[in-house]
Amino acid sequence: LTLDGGGLQAITTLNILSNICEAIARKKGTTQVPSPFQLFDIIGGIGTGGWLAILLGRYRLDIARCMSVYMELAKAIDPKFCTCGGRPSKSSDKSFQLEQDRLIAKIEHVLMKHDVDPYMYDRELNENGQDTKFESVRCRHT
Repeated sequence: LTLDGGGLQAITTLNILSNICEAIARKKGTTQVPSPFQLFDIIGGIGTGGWLAILLGRYRLDIARCMSVYMELAKAIDPKFCTCGGRPSKSSDKSFQLEQDRLIAKIEHVLMKHDVDPYMYDRELNENGQDTKFESVRCRHT
């Protein structure tokens, strides 16, 4: 699975992917809609698509949760440093700047809020201390 685009395109991509996952569930005759990490061997992307790939593949979020996290991260970018028309902002000679420290802090906050641990996925350990999530996960590479 290759993902691309930011803004509205990212939301549209996630909606289309949601419809595909729902269609797979219907075809299998189940009400449990699979998450993308359960369907794809590799999930990748560039730019915002890379963020989505990490959220869906590596963090193993379902699409609704991914969309929520994506929206929170998108809002973390300070709009005074971003111009959508490609013209330089008044505060800089570059057309786009990102407040990196603010984004990193927001990423950490969002991950903690959604109970995603430092190992980059929700962990469920069995009585032997082994991770049970990897037993049923298809996506091994993001």
